[in-house]
Amino acid sequence: MIKNFKLKIKNCFLGFTLIELMVVIALVIIFAGSGVVYLNNFNVKQKLDKAKAEVVSMVKMSQNYAKIKQTPVGNSDEVRYVRLRKNGSNIEADINGIGTTYFSSNITDNGLTITFDNLYFWGGSGQLSSDVNGTFFGPTDKVNITITLNQGISETRVVVINSLGGVE
Repeated sequence: MIKNFKLKIKNCFLGFTLIELMVVIALVIIFAGSGVVYLNNFNVKQKLDKAKAEVVSMVKMSQNYAKIKQTPVGNSDEVRYVRLRKNGSNIEADINGIGTTYFSSNITDNGLTITFDNLYFWGGSGQLSSDVNGTFFGPTDKVNITITLNQGISETRVVVINSLGGVE
């Protein structure tokens, strides 16, 4: 009798049932799917953070050119202001709005959209102005540069510039 009981126990645990296998496969598919979504979100955030870092670098570089009144190569005009603007798909910095550029960079590809009004950094102080006439912003005023990426998921980053030209 004991011999038959041991045989029955052995025969009961020889493998997994079809239901158990289906549950395990379904769980693996769910976890793999959530991993793909997480990876996609991670890539979107990386692209946005990279674009934001480039925009911040351009803002700081433009302000530094204005502070030290450095002219672009081949230009002998005095620096009244350095203008940072969007020109088509490029972001450019030029002197006094006459077209001689310090740099031009295209970071708006791959679904990126960057929106902002022209920024004017005043020569000597690097202070932020709203126009070519030197109308400075008030002490609490701020300017936003919005970077948006539309690739399945819409994400946005904002670069905030205070009235003294500092990036927050």
